[in-house]
Amino acid sequence: MSSELYKEQFAFAYGGGAARSEPEIKATFKKQLEDFQVSEHLGFEPCGEGEHVYLRISKKDCNTETLARQLAKLAGVRSADVGFSGLKDRWAVTEQWYSVYLGNKDEPDWWSLSSEHIEIQKVTRHQKKLRRGVHKNNDFIIVLRDLAVDQQVMAVNLARLQQGFPNYFGEQRFGWSRANLDKAARLFESNRMKSLRRDKRSIYLSAARSYVFNRILSRRVSEKSWDQYLSGEVFSLDGSRSVFQSEAGNNELNSRLESGDIHPSGALWGCGDLSSSGRVAELEMQIAGECEVFAKGLEVAGLQQQRRALRVLPDKLTSDWLDEQTMKLSFSLPAGGFATALLRELVAPHQIGGGLRL
Repeated sequence: MSSELYKEQFAFAYGGGAARSEPEIKATFKKQLEDFQVSEHLGFEPCGEGEHVYLRISKKDCNTETLARQLAKLAGVRSADVGFSGLKDRWAVTEQWYSVYLGNKDEPDWWSLSSEHIEIQKVTRHQKKLRRGVHKNNDFIIVLRDLAVDQQVMAVNLARLQQGFPNYFGEQRFGWSRANLDKAARLFESNRMKSLRRDKRSIYLSAARSYVFNRILSRRVSEKSWDQYLSGEVFSLDGSRSVFQSEAGNNELNSRLESGDIHPSGALWGCGDLSSSGRVAELEMQIAGECEVFAKGLEVAGLQQQRRALRVLPDKLTSDWLDEQTMKLSFSLPAGGFATALLRELVAPHQIGGGLRL
């Protein structure tokens, strides 16, 4: 598999011009820490008792895993005893939950971690560890600067995004210049993936799996079927991990698809048979063949076939012009949705803070 193959640009659903290339609107993104804010919502309330301490923490210029290690050190527990639901960007202001399994240990002074970058907002208890992906949604506030666009044009583009956008994994999943994909390919080819530490292995497996999915979605976007029914489709229920297959389209399914109640889905590659069939399975198998090093490597690693929605709908999407060249966006995405996937359909950034790209 050529390293140049997995550095191509994924297709745009909207973008600029008839060819739907990168958007023509330029913007400065993440110029300041406060230009990217994320607030995580669990969708449930910790019960207030149990052996797991739950902490809601606000942080800036600090990534999720770094703070998790600090919590483990302070509590005198293993890194594996610290849980969190989602990875949040470093170059941002973020609020998220952590869990720390203490058992019978004395509770440390959590507030000793407080600094200009870290604020402990709430401490409570729960009976279960916080697992990856269990939160319900994230609220985003994003400031785009140096915009040179008519506000009415931007309003039309935002209204279009209300109907949904391709549910790509963000570029941050692949590392700078997609270096995680280079590393994953070398590890698969040398059969050294299993020798890695669990956290490192997870990074490269996730990058490879996310890339195969993005390639499947990119093909569907190119064929203009990412939000349409194809034969053998497996539908994903909005806001849920539940999926179901339909043999043929009907008025009810078409209505649910149009309303955003259900979405077409794509394969998250792994062992086992595809749940799709027909044209969908044909397309997914073709992409897996083009990404054989990753597809086979994921199977050998023991990951199981899963599905992910091809489309995501933003909730509560609003905009506010702070001045003629500065706009603040606010919206909510379900767990697993990337704000950068929305932004890439709207603007082409010409300056990126914190070393991240769309």
